[in-house]
Amino acid sequence: MKLLTRSFFLALAADFTVLAADTNLRSASNNKPRRRRLEQKEPCTLIYQETQFYDEEPDPTRDDDESVGGRRRRRHLKQASATKEKKEWVCELSEADASVAESNIVRIEGIDDTFIEANGIESGDNTILFEGDTIEGDKMYVANSINAVIIGESEQKKAKNAKSGKSNRRRRLAAGAKTVLVVRVNSSKDGRKTSASASQLANDIFDDAVSLRTHYAACSNNQLTFNKATGKNIVNGVISVNLNSNVNNVDSSAVRTNMQNAANSLAGFDVKNAFDHVMFCIPPGSTDSGSKGWFAYAGVGSWYSVYNDNACTYVSAQMHELGHNFYLAHSNEAGETYRDQTGMMGISYAEDDTRMCFNPVKSWQLGWYADRQKDLNPATEAPFQTTLIGTAGYKASKDIGNSNERVIIRIGNAETSGGVTYDYYIGYNAQFGINADTKEGQNQVTVTKREAGTAYKTSDLVAKLSVGGKYTINKFRGTNNKLIIQFKSRVDGLQKAVVEVYFDGLQGNFPTMAPTQPCAPGEAFFELDLTLDYWAPEDNSWTLVHDLSAGQVGSGKNFARNSQSYYSVCLNSATSYTWTLTDNHGDAICCSAGKGEFIGYVNGVEIFRGGSAQDFVANKAVKKFTTPGGVPPTPVPVPNPTKAPTPSPTPKPTSPPQPAPTTAPAPAPVPAAGNCATGQTLFELDLQLDYWAPDDNSWTVTNGKGKTVLSGGSYERNAADSKSMCVNNGEQYTFTLLDAWGDSICCQHGKGYVRGKLGGKETFSGGEGFGKTFQQKFIAGSATTTPVANPSSGSNGSCPSGKKQLVLELLFDYWAPDDNSWTLTTGPTTVDSGSNYARNAADTRTLCLDSGKTYTFTLLDKWGDSICCSHGKGFYKGTLAGKQIFSGGEGFGKEAKATFKA
Repeated sequence: MKLLTRSFFLALAADFTVLAADTNLRSASNNKPRRRRLEQKEPCTLIYQETQFYDEEPDPTRDDDESVGGRRRRRHLKQASATKEKKEWVCELSEADASVAESNIVRIEGIDDTFIEANGIESGDNTILFEGDTIEGDKMYVANSINAVIIGESEQKKAKNAKSGKSNRRRRLAAGAKTVLVVRVNSSKDGRKTSASASQLANDIFDDAVSLRTHYAACSNNQLTFNKATGKNIVNGVISVNLNSNVNNVDSSAVRTNMQNAANSLAGFDVKNAFDHVMFCIPPGSTDSGSKGWFAYAGVGSWYSVYNDNACTYVSAQMHELGHNFYLAHSNEAGETYRDQTGMMGISYAEDDTRMCFNPVKSWQLGWYADRQKDLNPATEAPFQTTLIGTAGYKASKDIGNSNERVIIRIGNAETSGGVTYDYYIGYNAQFGINADTKEGQNQVTVTKREAGTAYKTSDLVAKLSVGGKYTINKFRGTNNKLIIQFKSRVDGLQKAVVEVYFDGLQGNFPTMAPTQPCAPGEAFFELDLTLDYWAPEDNSWTLVHDLSAGQVGSGKNFARNSQSYYSVCLNSATSYTWTLTDNHGDAICCSAGKGEFIGYVNGVEIFRGGSAQDFVANKAVKKFTTPGGVPPTPVPVPNPTKAPTPSPTPKPTSPPQPAPTTAPAPAPVPAAGNCATGQTLFELDLQLDYWAPDDNSWTVTNGKGKTVLSGGSYERNAADSKSMCVNNGEQYTFTLLDAWGDSICCQHGKGYVRGKLGGKETFSGGEGFGKTFQQKFIAGSATTTPVANPSSGSNGSCPSGKKQLVLELLFDYWAPDDNSWTLTTGPTTVDSGSNYARNAADTRTLCLDSGKTYTFTLLDKWGDSICCSHGKGFYKGTLAGKQIFSGGEGFGKEAKATFKA
């Protein structure tokens, strides 16, 4: 081969590598309409680029929000597609070549993965110069690669004209402090602009409780932090640029180039060299490969990530794309791209707050849990047992110094298949705290594999294990030995898992660890494993209802396509319940458009299973069961396997399903007053909600111990609901209605109301002007109810002169028994306190405080995930002499504190 003789390379003659010829290279197309033709003068940096697409192409002419009665809400959320992606090699041009080209990052036509792998090229590490190539628009056409020259990053630094700046190898280290610049734009040419304002972007990317900065910090236990970029015309990490060029129907690479050039000019320096990461938030209407449905993309091991408008505000998109900057590849399942939804490198979601970290493969690559991971060699260490804690449990384990717990187990070179050797990774996908919104394999042990080595490779989720479940590597390291991974038991409720790794027939004689029960004595633990099909977003929702009271104790809706989910709840013992899955189109969840299935368990015993058409009647699958303590449930037999699904989803008929009747369904029958046992009274609740019910409203009735005995939520717009139950005479109950927006249920957006009756007599009512919380206490068998003082009333209650009335209201989340306690103190004296609450408990205290004294309210949360909003809509509020003086619930971590003078 002849060598290039450009003067740029003379000083590097000893360092360059001449690339091998590739007989499979495609030649540049000669029938394309040619624009301005340029020749590459200097080496460009090779970058691997991956693009996600929406599952549906967004309509850029439609506002992403809707407005009714002056209130703006985000439309139905979509996800990035699990089936649409684009992978390509691009080249970042030198400053000299970029100054005369239309785009500073161009797509390469004429090389493929075979060429890349044969020459050991890594994204972001190598520059390349082709002889005889041409640059047209956003493409580089390579006619012949035989005489191409590659230079590694270390050699680039020796070049006389190498520019100073951030190293791509430094950028991909997911540790330390990184700087991030966000670029938004307004086009004066066609009026397109980034929908999110600069302040909204700063909040969604840096400041929100769940954002790029805060959640990377949480997942890494503050080992990786992001700082806002600073400099001329940069405000809170965001620079807003103006373009005198079109955005609509223009390729996103050209728009991004124009944004980068404008940002350089406005800041007064080259932003890519000044900062570790630059995020480009492109207005709606741009294209990628001719489609406006692109979602986001990033350079692997590089500095840039690019987002289609509002995708810039979604934390899962932010973390996914910067994950590519950190050299993380996609997370697949059963060979399907993006399908692993246990972590951020699978599908991205069009939602503001997604509390989720990374799967075990990515977590190992990131290196954040090195002191809680195990590189296991079964040949010398099996049988092996350990306790897995998951990413959400890492901080607590580290804080208490429990080094015997693990986040990840890796088994190196565990299997060879098709000439490729794989490492296996074992983790526990605990669903709480920073991982509360994981979309798949919740509270299950996951087994994931990845091609051995350090190259950029995808991972593949191969197993999700429930308690007792096993996964077998049949030919461990090429032998006939079967290596078994088994989920033995849970510890600390749902938060930890005991796992054993052993060879078939050689299980260890480990002491049996008694699993801790997630529910209190006298309760039953219900679990639901649900896998849906392609049409889940349009079709599916479910409810779990207490049969006697008709109160809803659980529900699910707004599922992603082909999603897998897990749900658990503690139920009353010896009580009948009904679980109902609705499929709007009536074609079940298996097997025309996917292999859906539902499985229900009580105390670890399977009680029902199904998914095919035979399980549905009138578009509903209904499963009734009684929790232990009464008539034992009859296990449902596993149905025979059904026909395998077609390779791609079968399209729905073009005609939409028949709409539901406009008349409200008849309410569920309620027990008559005479049907209540001696010493009980019938409580009846009538509820009419307004237009914003789906976003706003939920309610509970709690008994004197703070235990929820009746509840409702997940309502449709303008929904009506009626519930009843028998309550114990002489016991105090509390009804609490929440309105997230704070505009009550009447009368701006509907004529909502709530009415409560005891023994047929109305005891409370309301609906207008209560703000975010309507709460009433009542005692069965009593003629009166005790209302909670409204903050607007200005009342000092019955407190004597020299005293002021404090009304303290608390609503806790699901983990209250494990997490929460509070005190009210003045100096060293404790005035009042609370602890040992039931799940989702409510508590209201009315106290007379000494005027002029200083008091401190302190609320503790052991796990540090606050009381809202990952496991419930908890809050706390203090009202002094009718005036609200403090409130909160979300984002306070382990301690919330308020000091005030009475």
